[in-house]
Amino acid sequence: MRSFAFVLLIFIGSLFISACSKIDDQTEMNITIGPSATAYNIPIITSLDTSQIIAIIPVNLNLDSMIRIQNKRFASTNIKNIRLNSLELNITDTAANVTFDNFENIRMTIQGNGESSNLLASSNPSDSKVKTLNIPVTATVNDLKTLVKGGTINYVLRGKLRRATTKIYAITATTTFRVALEL
Repeated sequence: MRSFAFVLLIFIGSLFISACSKIDDQTEMNITIGPSATAYNIPIITSLDTSQIIAIIPVNLNLDSMIRIQNKRFASTNIKNIRLNSLELNITDTAANVTFDNFENIRMTIQGNGESSNLLASSNPSDSKVKTLNIPVTATVNDLKTLVKGGTINYVLRGKLRRATTKIYAITATTTFRVALEL
């Protein structure tokens, strides 16, 4: 009889523990979201001396909509943290001489809600004719929750040129964000 009670106690305890982990799964979630690709023009730049702002790209984030597409139980008020996951720049101009080889480096920060982030992503493009640039996320401290609360952010691209540009660069910026949600 004692062994039966002991086995029953172990069974009930394990059932309780597994039920608790299911509750955790229902109250926390990690998702990846991304606003649509944002088009922008980088003006002709002739200065080679220093790193300079090459683009400030305004982006409207509808966080509630992007979150609810993946799970209707969560909203932007449930964001625990949000981090930049990826950044890709594409040159949409078909001219062969409009490529990222003119840039020695490109760096990205985000502005929003009256604040600026630390450096988030950085790349040193090769001196080859590429029209797509995946800029690695380099930030170790990358929680953007306070910046994105207002719904509108700016991608701030800084760069140093190795050669002056002679045309306006029509680009698209595509980002993804990793969002931790908690009820």
